[in-house]
Amino acid sequence: MKFIMGSRNPDKIRAAREVLEKFRIEFYDFKAVEVDSGVSRQPLTLEDTAKGARNRALNAFEDGSYSIGIESGLIKMPSAETCYLNATVCAIYNGERYFIGLGSGFEMPEYLARLVVEENLDVDEAAFKSGLTDDKRGGYSGGLIEILSNGNLNRQDHHIRPAVEMAFTSLYHKLFGHGSNS
Repeated sequence: MKFIMGSRNPDKIRAAREVLEKFRIEFYDFKAVEVDSGVSRQPLTLEDTAKGARNRALNAFEDGSYSIGIESGLIKMPSAETCYLNATVCAIYNGERYFIGLGSGFEMPEYLARLVVEENLDVDEAAFKSGLTDDKRGGYSGGLIEILSNGNLNRQDHHIRPAVEMAFTSLYHKLFGHGSNS
């Protein structure tokens, strides 16, 4: 089996490889390519976040492969105080269909959500501009979740990997037929 990651982000690559190992998919080739998500730098809806993940998977696809697209974005949640959750979507594409997974989400602090929405910044830029971090590319390290949790959580383990695991759950069932026969 061949898997192609539609990003060169090290956290996304590590998460995908760890999930492949967890699901005991042992015989595979893996490569990462940088592709366009086809959505804004910072998606502001679940629809755009999912579209970005699907586009990354589609744009990385080669015949005979499974391609993986991962996109993080803000999801409007009317019941949340700030109205935005930060969440990740994973799409795995096999040339015929997508297998989708949604990771965990956390509420964005109001001042960060405002910077993202009103000033058209991505989450990394908003965290840097607000003085939360001096790392301009926080999404390539522990991410905003690591900053807000004071190092207790990180982007790869608690944001990206759960989305990949959920997408692989559907793919695994398709490949190996575990569970219900329906």
